[in-house]
Amino acid sequence: MANSDEALVVKLMQSFWNAMNQWEQDTYTAYSNAVNNNRNTEEIRKSAKEALIKIYDEFLTKKERKTGRLAGPDAAAFPEYDIAREEILNIENISNGKYLVTTK
Repeated sequence: MANSDEALVVKLMQSFWNAMNQWEQDTYTAYSNAVNNNRNTEEIRKSAKEALIKIYDEFLTKKERKTGRLAGPDAAAFPEYDIAREEILNIENISNGKYLVTTK
């Protein structure tokens, strides 16, 4: 893979991690505030799912996802996606314009 392609893939992955990290923080804060104020969390769940779908649409391969974060959606106090902890181990060009990224 050309260095410019690899740099683009790395930048895209970092953008995804940042978007997910922000989503996790926002979602956790919204749920926490609702629970602490004895409010219903259903509207938060709807808006969190809508925001997550936008991230998925921007960064992920289009496919049906019956399990995982989108099925929830919820977030914890300590985000799973943190660019400071993420590490790309390998980037493989699997077909024209599609890359398989292996992370730690």
